[in-house]
Amino acid sequence: MRVLAERLLKEERDNSNGSNDTAGGRVCAKLGASLSKLAGTAGYRSLLSRALALAQANVPWLKEVSVLPDARLNGLDPGQPGRNKEEFVSGEVALVAHLLGLLHTFIGEPLTLQLVKEAWPAIVPRSSTDSQTL
Repeated sequence: MRVLAERLLKEERDNSNGSNDTAGGRVCAKLGASLSKLAGTAGYRSLLSRALALAQANVPWLKEVSVLPDARLNGLDPGQPGRNKEEFVSGEVALVAHLLGLLHTFIGEPLTLQLVKEAWPAIVPRSSTDSQTL
């Protein structure tokens, strides 16, 4: 899932279109828009909160981030003093990879890939064997 997370984040960085949101925030929001149709905002918020908790275990600065009641991320800010770009990107990758991993666990590979395909049609692996490298 880490490779897919990196690809989605790169796509969002490359196509930010002047957005003030971070790539990680945009990836989570796009996945949330699709998943909320299936599980509601509360269901998506729970999944995002769990992904954040898992990512915080490996990336300490993510403890400054929280999930708001509307399932948006609060505190995902690359400009914090003492944090370099590599640390920030590593945190975004960890968060998105855990979110994708939880999706894969709870709804399965086909539906997870369908949610990703809705938001990023060109990014989705072409077969199950491709996704095993993710």
